[in-house]
Amino acid sequence: MTARAALEAVWARMAAGDLPGAARFVADDVLVQDGPLRFDRRDDFWRNLAEFGAAFSDQRWDPVQWTEAGDTAVAEVVFSAVHAGPYLGRAPTGRRISIAEAVVVRVSEAGLITHWRSYPDAVSLLGQIGAL
Repeated sequence: MTARAALEAVWARMAAGDLPGAARFVADDVLVQDGPLRFDRRDDFWRNLAEFGAAFSDQRWDPVQWTEAGDTAVAEVVFSAVHAGPYLGRAPTGRRISIAEAVVVRVSEAGLITHWRSYPDAVSLLGQIGAL
């Protein structure tokens, strides 16, 4: 499986609320840098995603551009979701948020994501939920 196909599979399952299904495409010992957060185990990363998913429902990743080379894919995406639960001490607004994000993934020969770097526009997110 290519890096792009693995990332698309993860996003599709996450959008459907199927975190266990998404986890099938990510190595147990994945190295993740998600903005300021760093994880070196899939379970830790998944706990963070579950908490984020509780705060933001109806998640979508709409790719704007893909770049691929060998075992690596880079996606420039627009992430959108509904602010449906508390996040960083802020009550849910019920509004759809939308932010730019760049995601870089690398896969193993088995097609599992082994490295994941995400660069979300966190300032825009915080502004949209009234945290700035």
